[in-house]
Amino acid sequence: MKTVPIEKWGKDHWSTLAFIETLCVDQKGQLSDKHRRSLRCNPKTHPMLGFWPMGVHKWKSEYGTRLKGFFGKGVYDRKQQIKSHDDWDCIHDFEAAKVLENNGTDINPLFKLTEQGLRFCAAIRRFKANGGSFATFDPAKHL
Repeated sequence: MKTVPIEKWGKDHWSTLAFIETLCVDQKGQLSDKHRRSLRCNPKTHPMLGFWPMGVHKWKSEYGTRLKGFFGKGVYDRKQQIKSHDDWDCIHDFEAAKVLENNGTDINPLFKLTEQGLRFCAAIRRFKANGGSFATFDPAKHL
């Protein structure tokens, strides 16, 4: 799958990046099964990366990643959604953008934020602390 550039990242990218930051701070970048449950995972594209203790999870297209502009003017712009894109794809987008490094494997990741990733996370925290939402975060305006 083609990676999504930073300029198109929306709510799901920014919330996933903030979640990864908590793993880096609190868990030394490690992803436990407990934390794995918090990641949206499309079993068709990432069959080994999800956590489904009660059987196979069914992916629905509405679970797909919402890009910048999805939430706007009181209606959802479904053209700004990638229906098969999950949080693992967001993580791969972070790696492609040099925001995050995975010094482990996909199954046993060991995440490390780059300097740019640390700047993004600091800006997200500042923005959220002042009442902003992940859906409207724009790094061009808040870095």
